Amino acid sequence: MGPRALCGSSSARVRILATVRG
Repeated sequence: MGPRALCGSSSARVRILATVRG
């Protein structure tokens, strides 16, 4: 688990949150 994994996770989470918020 490196910085890249964290970045990907953060990006995915942010994208999901944005989609849910609409």
